[in-house]
Amino acid sequence: MIKKIFLISVLSLLVSSIALGQSTTDRKLNLAQSYEQVGQLDNAIRIYEEVYSQDKGYEQAYFGLVRIYKLKNMNSKLLELLEDRVTFDKKAYNYILLGESLWNAGKSAEADGAWETAIKREPENPYVYNELAEIQTRLQLFNKAINTYKQGRKNLKTNNGLTLFTEELSKLYVAIGDTKGAIEESLTLLMEKGALAAVEARIYALMQDEDNLSMIDGVLVEFIDENSSNYMANELFSWYQTNLGNHSKALEYNIKADEISNQEGRLIITFGGNAEKAGNIDIALEAYQHIIDQGKSNKFFTSAIYSYTRTLEAKMMFDKDLSVTNINRIISRYETIIEEFPKSTTAADAYLEIARLQKDHLHNYSSAEETLHELTKEIPNAPQSGDAMIELSDIYISRGNITDAKSYLDIAKVRYTRLNRNIADIIGFRQAMIEYYIGNLDSAESLFLVLAESKDNDIANDVLEKNSILADKYKEEEKVKVFASAEYDLIKLDTNSAISKFDLIIDNLRNFDTEIWQRSHLILSDIYKNRNNLIKANFYLEDFIKNLPDGVHTDKALYKLANNKSQSGDNARAIELYSKILMDFPNSIYLDRARLKIRELREES
Repeated sequence: MIKKIFLISVLSLLVSSIALGQSTTDRKLNLAQSYEQVGQLDNAIRIYEEVYSQDKGYEQAYFGLVRIYKLKNMNSKLLELLEDRVTFDKKAYNYILLGESLWNAGKSAEADGAWETAIKREPENPYVYNELAEIQTRLQLFNKAINTYKQGRKNLKTNNGLTLFTEELSKLYVAIGDTKGAIEESLTLLMEKGALAAVEARIYALMQDEDNLSMIDGVLVEFIDENSSNYMANELFSWYQTNLGNHSKALEYNIKADEISNQEGRLIITFGGNAEKAGNIDIALEAYQHIIDQGKSNKFFTSAIYSYTRTLEAKMMFDKDLSVTNINRIISRYETIIEEFPKSTTAADAYLEIARLQKDHLHNYSSAEETLHELTKEIPNAPQSGDAMIELSDIYISRGNITDAKSYLDIAKVRYTRLNRNIADIIGFRQAMIEYYIGNLDSAESLFLVLAESKDNDIANDVLEKNSILADKYKEEEKVKVFASAEYDLIKLDTNSAISKFDLIIDNLRNFDTEIWQRSHLILSDIYKNRNNLIKANFYLEDFIKNLPDGVHTDKALYKLANNKSQSGDNARAIELYSKILMDFPNSIYLDRARLKIRELREES
């Protein structure tokens, strides 16, 4: 009630403020419009009707009545108004409105007559066909709307030669289930306006009904045959074949579209990237290969080689059947980069990738060493040469060649750390690890403490871990040296020696709360699990939990043991162990994972 009084007061003030400069009729129209704006439609109707009855020449009153009669579904009043209006105002718009009102009154034949009159009144006015078809569409008279647009095409001329109403008709054909008509209009839209994305979306929607597939295929095959020299037609057909799963055919038409449009490989490398994202690895490789075969004269040559090698490496991660031959194919691609772009940073990247493949996948450390040496020799000023020296130091560390490892780190530190803080931290970490491995714990601790001041580098967690281990040296210095030596044995792949040293720490150290005691158990458990010896792996975890039920790493031991129990089929024990993490370690990083595991195991049961 208060709101209504407020609105009336505002309207009164508004009318009073403009009253002096307006006629009585103008003031009434303003008041009616104000009532209409605030939703007082009955008051608005009363004033509009009063003004209109006095002078039908006031179109504001006429249109106001049309709006409100429609809004309040007062069709009989609207029909009466429109039937009177067309006796003296013969505009096409009035006949369109009259036809709508007659249709709503159930007088379909008379409605058709009014609409025919509208077109006859203004046959060359495109607005007439648009407005009439939109009203017919709202009334769900789709076939009538289609005929209206078709009649518009027949009667209207365009200066630009474009086909009228393609987008509107394509939607209407979809509404009536005329797949062929919808696609043909969409294809006209594509060819004349280049609306590729919109046309793809429309065809995709039609493809969801299996009954349409045969019709769609027939129309599109005919379309591409007739427009084989048009790049957008080839792009569309490539997209269509991709959706059918015909990837080789899709690539064929994509290549053709690229050639016709002089894209110089842009469409092809984009196709490859999209195929890669969709998991269609083999066809992505074919796309990249097509560009590679053109040589470095193609501006996407380097991108294609990198994409090819990256994609093939990704495939290797999931395809266990990939052979040494496949790895060598990747290496061959990187070697092509080096040949085509010698002395460049691109070539430097390629050297590094080759060395990593040789070391990590082929386990050919001598070849990796040669490749890294070649990088530092051929492109000594490239930042990647600093990475190569670090990689070389890692190889020497793994061989027990501490002297050469130190030498390469010292050279890298002098040459490359000035411009790259991150590489400085990596070098510092390697130097600290060397001191740690050979038992110079005080030197290692000093170096790790310096590194700990940098919180934003990739080695922050590793530094934190090593500092926690070195903290034990104040209680058990000799055993920390044994632990560090055991870790070094793992780097050198001398697992049996490492096992003996970790066991020695466990057998001789009664201080269960030390990092080295806890980590010895966890590492030994992992070693035996990797050897498929779950009994031995579980022994170390159970011994850990029994002797230290509330330690820093007890939640990790519980989680590992639960995983092992689940793997061996003991779901009840696994659930019990996961639940213990939830109850006893509310801040554990394994909390969410434990909840998920419990849910999965209970669903299995």
